Amino acid sequence: MNLLNKFAYAVTFQIGWVVCVTGDNMLSFLYALIFTGTYLGVTFRNYHSIKLEIIWIALVLTLGLCLETISFSLGLLQSANPASLGYFKLPPVWLISLWGLFAVALLTCLSFVFRNPVVAYLISSIAIPLNYFSGAALNGDITVNRPYALSLGLISILWICLLWILVSLKRCYFEEIFRAR
Repeated sequence: MNLLNKFAYAVTFQIGWVVCVTGDNMLSFLYALIFTGTYLGVTFRNYHSIKLEIIWIALVLTLGLCLETISFSLGLLQSANPASLGYFKLPPVWLISLWGLFAVALLTCLSFVFRNPVVAYLISSIAIPLNYFSGAALNGDITVNRPYALSLGLISILWICLLWILVSLKRCYFEEIFRAR
């Protein structure tokens, strides 16, 4: 994938972030669906590759749902309109839609994360908490629980664990789709 394509995906991802954070659940879901569908349609190479890419996107989406559910259930994040499943507090649809966008971004404009995971862990330990804090400030539905440093620090640790899992899964099962770029 050339630099111009990566830049286009990065811009589209950032637009998607703003749409999801400032929009409602349906708008963010539709944007994520269109973004992911367009990506799969444009990059279609062969059945085996597209199957692996769909599995990758579903896997990142599922892991993201788990991470966000842990964050809400532990009280690191709070929602004005909480949904729950037993003891678990579920994140809003717009937040899960971001994970679909993130899965595609990892395949395209954020693929550098996998080249040097240690640097990615360090960068994410700062960038991710800032992302959550600014997203919560823009969105009236989500708040970061106080004390901010503790909540954002724990979210950062969850993300470092998630990135480690994604790096490991990529190396073991998905190297083929990343090498094809």
